[in-house]
Amino acid sequence: MKKILLTLMGLLCIAIGVQAQKKEKKHGLNIGMSVVDYLTREAVDSVKCSLLRSDSTEVESKMVKKDRWSSTEYYVKIDSVGNYLIKYETPEYQVRYIPFQIKRFHKYEYYRKLKDVALKRLPKKREVVLDEVVVTASKVKFYMDGDTLTYNADAFELPEGSMLNALIKKLPGVELKKGGEITVNGKRVDVLMLNGKDFFNSDRELILENLPSYMVTKVQSYQRVPDKYKNTPRAEHVEKESVLNIRLKREYAKSWVSNVEVGAGSESRKLGRLFGLRFTDKSRLSIFGNTNNLNDDRKPGEQGDWTPLQQSQGLMTLYDLGIEGKYENEKDGFSMSYNGSGRLKYTDSENDSHSVNESFLEAGNTYGRSVNNSFGKNLDLSMNNRIYLLSQRSFMGLKNINVNFHNEIKYQDRSNGAQGASATFLEDIGERLGENWTDSILNPNAGSLLRKYAITRNLTHSKGDGHTMTSQTWSSVHASPKYNDRIDIDLNWDHNYNEEKNDNFDHYLLEYPQKGSEQDDRRNRYDATKSTQQEFSIDGLLGCRLGKERYHSIICRNEISTHQFEKQPLALSAEQTNGLRRRTWHIAVDGENGRGNGQGQQQMEEEQ
Repeated sequence: MKKILLTLMGLLCIAIGVQAQKKEKKHGLNIGMSVVDYLTREAVDSVKCSLLRSDSTEVESKMVKKDRWSSTEYYVKIDSVGNYLIKYETPEYQVRYIPFQIKRFHKYEYYRKLKDVALKRLPKKREVVLDEVVVTASKVKFYMDGDTLTYNADAFELPEGSMLNALIKKLPGVELKKGGEITVNGKRVDVLMLNGKDFFNSDRELILENLPSYMVTKVQSYQRVPDKYKNTPRAEHVEKESVLNIRLKREYAKSWVSNVEVGAGSESRKLGRLFGLRFTDKSRLSIFGNTNNLNDDRKPGEQGDWTPLQQSQGLMTLYDLGIEGKYENEKDGFSMSYNGSGRLKYTDSENDSHSVNESFLEAGNTYGRSVNNSFGKNLDLSMNNRIYLLSQRSFMGLKNINVNFHNEIKYQDRSNGAQGASATFLEDIGERLGENWTDSILNPNAGSLLRKYAITRNLTHSKGDGHTMTSQTWSSVHASPKYNDRIDIDLNWDHNYNEEKNDNFDHYLLEYPQKGSEQDDRRNRYDATKSTQQEFSIDGLLGCRLGKERYHSIICRNEISTHQFEKQPLALSAEQTNGLRRRTWHIAVDGENGRGNGQGQQQMEEEQ
């Protein structure tokens, strides 16, 4: 395997050398920098940027505006080494000159990131109040702005008190499905954003059901490169994701939003709901809670109708509490973001059912009575954390350093049980004795009426408990050499763990009351299982761009997985264990444009 790896790396190096020998045109160097406010560090919109030589002669000048990510980026191409100035002008800020020097062009360097440019505001001028002016114009519902489809929220009429989900349903070509799934012209939306920030994509229903529609000014739909590949050479070759961005009105850019509902009724019925949200351009914190013992999660529809068919059966008590927060910051070519959430949910349900039936037979009708009681308790705990770091400036000889870390843990503890009884009679004695008599068939000791009239009686009793825990962790690191935009380095690893344990017991009794206990059928079953499964993988990628459209890479991947299963049969002293361990090495050379051609693959597996 080592020989194959060395051979593949040698072939890649030879290909790079051959391509390097070809005469290349002088490509110049693209310079980029962000324009921000000196105090708030927020992007400054509509800035005139002029590139000047050291003798103040102008090379180029253009107006730079905010992009869809709410940032103002100025890019300019430098064709020769030397000293330069960039002049920044905007009506509300002081003019600023930024000098910089280009000492040399590196052969495979195409882009260089400079420090953020911070502009100071001009002193406020005296305001002049004009006479009132009334302007009447028709409202356009949607329009195209470049490659962005923009909806004007104010152009849609909605009932007072409507939330964001009602507005989304009104947009032409947009469909909102159960669970928060959104499609635009038939294409599923991958990311839901608020003011250009990925704040609510993990729980879309939370924002769709609690953000008032009157706070929204625009809804934008467009395609973008995933954050993982943004500002990397691979950005040209990955599939773009679909984005729906909710733009708030200026006065609501920093706001508190809260909803509280409390109710009480007879027979100790109660209801309590809480939602609180604080968001700014850089952070978000939301807290929500829900408790009730009404067993009713129905909601009135937009037309005032109800959905009783979706109402659950039985009686359920619910306690649900969650918290979610996010923070992100960007300064001087370095950005970081953190997104974390936690949720605790407990349900306690009970269900009782009674049934009566009659069978019509030639020898005579038979009558059946049955009663069933069941209960279930579930505790669900989930935690989710994600950290994202991006440095466009150089560090230890590397640039475009992109670090992703994501961890998700879920735990569920459950307990349930049920008991039931059914009996078949020759006469409808329930009509004479009343329906409450049906409960007596649950009595383990058959009474005189059962022995006299019952043909069969069936008793069941079951109980079970267990837990499930899953953990998923993955991280990735991407970087490229400081002065070489043709080389791409990726390192990824992920770890998955799954544990499940179940203990179940059930008792079964079939009686023939008129024939005596010797004919009874009794069965007791006990089943205990435990299963653990673990997977770990790590892979590295070395990519090289040989031309404008040619991209080759070597991928080395190592996978290790284990699985253990234990089963406890009726005899408590017996045990059966099955174990499996598998290890896989995978080496591959990818073809042009990042597509694999299946060459140079090798796998090894070990089982125990």
